[in-house]
Amino acid sequence: MKRYIIAFMAMILLLPVSPVFGQVGAVFKPRTNKTEKQTAKPEKQTPKATPSRTARPRPARRSNQPPKVRRSTSHVPKNHNESPEIAVSFGCNVSDAVITIDDDEPGDIDDTYMLKEDIYKVLVEAEGYEPLDTTIEVTEEEDYFYFELSEYTGEDAVAPYLPPESTQPEVPVLIDDPANAQKALNDTITVKGVTFIMVYVPGGTYTRYKVPDNLGSIVDGDVSGVPPAHRVTVSNFYIGMHEVTWELWYAVMADSVVEDGARYPIDDVNWADCHVFIDKLNKLTGKSFRLPTDAEWEFAARGGNKSQGYVFSGSNNIDDVAWYSGNSDGEYHEVGTKAPNELGIYDMSGSVSEWCADWWNWPDADEQTPPLVNPKGPQEEQMSQRGSGQGRIVRDGGYFQDAIECCLFRLYRSDPKKGWGFRLAM
Repeated sequence: MKRYIIAFMAMILLLPVSPVFGQVGAVFKPRTNKTEKQTAKPEKQTPKATPSRTARPRPARRSNQPPKVRRSTSHVPKNHNESPEIAVSFGCNVSDAVITIDDDEPGDIDDTYMLKEDIYKVLVEAEGYEPLDTTIEVTEEEDYFYFELSEYTGEDAVAPYLPPESTQPEVPVLIDDPANAQKALNDTITVKGVTFIMVYVPGGTYTRYKVPDNLGSIVDGDVSGVPPAHRVTVSNFYIGMHEVTWELWYAVMADSVVEDGARYPIDDVNWADCHVFIDKLNKLTGKSFRLPTDAEWEFAARGGNKSQGYVFSGSNNIDDVAWYSGNSDGEYHEVGTKAPNELGIYDMSGSVSEWCADWWNWPDADEQTPPLVNPKGPQEEQMSQRGSGQGRIVRDGGYFQDAIECCLFRLYRSDPKKGWGFRLAM
């Protein structure tokens, strides 16, 4: 028996030992390195270089949109699905309009409404205006809706309020004192430390979409796609001396100051967000800012009653008055750094393209037709032959376009969800 025990012990002692110790070492290997890695502080990152002032600033994309008008009041319509609620806001060309959602209690148009993803029936009403009965579809991407009401024209319609005569400057003042009258008539406005100027434009009659006879001697290019020229009469109005800048946008929308690129024109703002900005600006100033109509925009760009018939706004030499593809180096520049037009308005050729108030339309008129008075285009979007929407009117070729695209008779159409610059009117 002892022989067997001694043989068994000898076999155990002769087994290889390195694999066993290797496994033990792997099992009990200290975790010091892993612990240190978990608790070690991250290295301080080197700050990114600040963009130069000539770099083209861009507004935030959908995930971080510029601030929208929000109110503390919340409204929740009845009997909708159990999806998460979305903060939905509305805008309207009439500031005191009320909105009814799915036959619920009416609420102010500038309140915030907590709605679920769904289709809603809405009724928008304001005294002196035709009610608008329509539907909206709320989604995470569609949380702002803008409505336009038309003035009521029935038999019992009340005449619209007109400001006192003393607030409407007379055109002869410009003729009697042309050197100083324009400056005196302009309106200088300061909002949260940012000052901008609205240029007074006396009303008049002109030929819209007119292609000059001498165009070929000034600029080469295709002029197809321009609506027929026709006579238009516009009333007195004001228009921004410059396009809306980054400093004005953020002063109004975010109550903050922009250090770099403050005097650059803001770009990439959709049509609805223009009206969010305008609604808030009107509340801050007590004024009635809006987008210019297409007819007003071109009249002002041509120099109004002081027009010299230039191809571009203020000159036949585009380099004098515009930043465009031939001199911009692929970037846009601060407002007011080129020469102004006859009315003292800057950058209505080149710089950034600008939204107008109108839906796209092709007027049924020509130069033999009696002048159209304050035309505003159709009230609703028109469909193209292919059945798709034709969009809102955009004016002014941008810094990236050729000279022919910056001519005063040019106009473009764009989906309202696209982003462009804009200029105020009132």
